[in-house]
Amino acid sequence: MLSCSVTLGDRGFEEGALRLGDDERWFSLRVERAHPDTRLDDTADGDLSAGPYEVRRQGDGVLTMVVDGCSVSLVREGWGDRDDSASEAEAVRLLTGYRQADDLDDVAAW
Repeated sequence: MLSCSVTLGDRGFEEGALRLGDDERWFSLRVERAHPDTRLDDTADGDLSAGPYEVRRQGDGVLTMVVDGCSVSLVREGWGDRDDSASEAEAVRLLTGYRQADDLDDVAAW
């Protein structure tokens, strides 16, 4: 793990980010809880499937899915040169393994 950050707010968990890999190859995973007045982009008709999740391509190198009121995005461009970047299939396999805590506001459950 290269870096990890969590932002807590008035409602508890707001967002978290991980950067995994090494100095040459890495990816970022960001989880952001939707605010009550914000509508998440619907990924129900996503372009791809990652286990139980439907995934949408959100621009070049970014895959996004919605899980229990959170937007989960994987950025795969951290693999340096475009020719050396992780494939979309590798990124989907990573998202397939995503499991969200039942209670995001209970830090002990993470």
